[in-house]
Amino acid sequence: MNYGPLLTLVLIGAVFYLLLIAPQRRRQRQLQAMTAKLEPGAQVMTTAGLYATVREVLDDEVHLEVAPGVVSRYAKGAIARLIPPPEPPGELPDGEEESGQPGDGEASTEGPGAPTEP
Repeated sequence: MNYGPLLTLVLIGAVFYLLLIAPQRRRQRQLQAMTAKLEPGAQVMTTAGLYATVREVLDDEVHLEVAPGVVSRYAKGAIARLIPPPEPPGELPDGEEESGQPGDGEASTEGPGAPTEP
């Protein structure tokens, strides 16, 4: 018996699963975990690109404050990602040290574009 066509069909099915179905399931699980962590005060971005603050979380919807005093109702599925809170000034991320190099918030007086003396 010739198993070539059957083997090809099984191989195409495996590639289809690995390239399309598995990544989609992984994204769906990550999205469900993220929406489960929603809490009032969190900064979020919706699938439409709207940045807002979570005011209330219900079973399948969230109330988002899109401007001071303006609260809109959205489906939980419309939340694309959580926005991490900004780091306070003066604190560096773990493992980083102050280098004192230009570009670290200090002005450089050397190099192209630097003022020249007459």
